[in-house]
Amino acid sequence: MFKLALPVVLSLLFSLFYSIKLNNNQKFSTIISIAKVINIVCLLIGTVWWWVTEPDGLGQVIQIIIYAICFGFILLTNITAILVAKKRGKTK
Repeated sequence: MFKLALPVVLSLLFSLFYSIKLNNNQKFSTIISIAKVINIVCLLIGTVWWWVTEPDGLGQVIQIIIYAICFGFILLTNITAILVAKKRGKTK
C-alpha cells in the first residue's frame, strides 16, 4: 500500500508547493499547467514503479484507475489553493 500512496502524496506536496510559490509571479493558467506537469511526472514514475514491481495485471489496471482519480483530486486541490491564495493576495 505504501508504494501505491507514495507517488500520490509526493505529487500533491510538490504541486502545492510550486503552485503557491509561483502564485504571485505567474498567471493562473501557467500555474495550473506547471501543477499538471508535476502531477503527471510523479504519477507516471509511480506507475512505472508499480508496473515493474507488481506482477498481477488486475492490480496494475486498478492502480491506473486510482492514479487517474487522484490526479483529478490533486488538480482540484491545486486550483482551490491557487484561487484562495490569489484572493488573499488581492485583499491585502
